[in-house]
Amino acid sequence: MQKTSMILPYEFEIVFQSLPMDEAGKLILAIYAYEQRNIIPDFSENPALMFAWNTHIKPKIDENIEKYKATCEARRTAGSKGGRPSQENQNNQEKAKKAIGFSDNQNNQKFSEKAKEPDYDGDGDGDGDGESNINNTNVLFVPQECDEPSQNHKNDYTEIIEAWNLLPVTNIKAIKGTRLSMLKARLKDYTIDEVLSAISGIREQPFLLGQNNKGWQITFDWFVKPNNFIKVYEGNYKETQSKTHTWNDAQAGYEGAMKNLEVLIDE
Repeated sequence: MQKTSMILPYEFEIVFQSLPMDEAGKLILAIYAYEQRNIIPDFSENPALMFAWNTHIKPKIDENIEKYKATCEARRTAGSKGGRPSQENQNNQEKAKKAIGFSDNQNNQKFSEKAKEPDYDGDGDGDGDGESNINNTNVLFVPQECDEPSQNHKNDYTEIIEAWNLLPVTNIKAIKGTRLSMLKARLKDYTIDEVLSAISGIREQPFLLGQNNKGWQITFDWFVKPNNFIKVYEGNYKETQSKTHTWNDAQAGYEGAMKNLEVLIDE
């Protein structure tokens, strides 16, 4: 089967949003080059892109390419024998259909409609069976319908976790307990997009990433506290590092002058 298109997962959006526009563009072009021509991008000089590629992008593409190859092989095997397929081949074909998320009574219209609906089972196929949909295209993601509004918050927290874990700081695995209470309090005054924007803005504030006298780095628990969140969201730490350098330089100059004065007094 010849692949004719590629659909990007919704989960990639949070990766693109966390990067500057030019870097997000480089990542998108790298996805096409890797999927179509097996060209591995060189992001060795850009730690953020290298982390996003190795952790989120490449594993998902590789997973779905393997499923696509398995589907092609199953269909070639069935077609090479000709005539009515044996019971074994029929079983293999049914497994292949299940792997790509289609049943005999599904058509392109239903597939198109489901592509517009959000996925919450985490497998990227929208049918809740843990398998990805792959037909004659390399479909990386087809969302799933969700009728329970209560699950929206769970998905929002997942977005926040994924966005935070793209930063070069200590990652988090869950949002619960006191951490959850603090986040919910912030979400009463700010939208999910504003929280994600604040997280993305941490990249532009080196002081929060360890570039300070003590090597301190921001943590999620510190971030969701009310006074800290608003400062991070408004970018108050963008110039802190330069001010620190200025103070250090002044302090060093003062200490040097005092030493010279002591020498003169001794003489």
